Amino acid sequence: MSMEIEALIKAVTEEVMRRLQLPDKKMIIIGQDSEHTLRQCYQKEYQVSLYDRSERTCDILLIEEVEIAELARISLLAPMNKKEQFITDHLLEGRPTWIMKSGIKANAYKRSAKYGIRQLLQEYEEKLVRFGVEFIESPVRETKKSKVISEQDVIKLTKNNSEFILPEGSFLTPLAKDYLQENRISIKES
Repeated sequence: MSMEIEALIKAVTEEVMRRLQLPDKKMIIIGQDSEHTLRQCYQKEYQVSLYDRSERTCDILLIEEVEIAELARISLLAPMNKKEQFITDHLLEGRPTWIMKSGIKANAYKRSAKYGIRQLLQEYEEKLVRFGVEFIESPVRETKKSKVISEQDVIKLTKNNSEFILPEGSFLTPLAKDYLQENRISIKES
């Protein structure tokens, strides 16, 4: 019996140690991530932390929100502050850089701005793509575990979006449906 217990303890200890090992690659998130949702999405693959001015390098950079002026300066490789310099250096080193599509502030003006402005904003984004930037959808939608989606969930997931993707097998609460209708956000099923 004691041999079996020792073997069990050893197996459990090895499994715990395996799970405690931190991933080798480091991801820095530039943004608030106040709900820790982005960190939770990527913590199995990366050592994830929020950007602070002391950061020097990382393997992957995820930018949660980009103001129009920041978009312009980064696309012109003309940083104005430490954060923009960090992003520019990261791009110059050829490291993967992701920007959340929902966090691009310029998107709010794509329908209302004059043609010339829309074209300029599009050129900034195209330059960043040529630099290797990947514009991504929110990974939070894909990792939603609950089959019941509340109004609060919908508010978080539809920030700056005009559509909501309902995960397969999930349903919306009545308040969530009302919120989507009141804010004219379309619902698509995945």
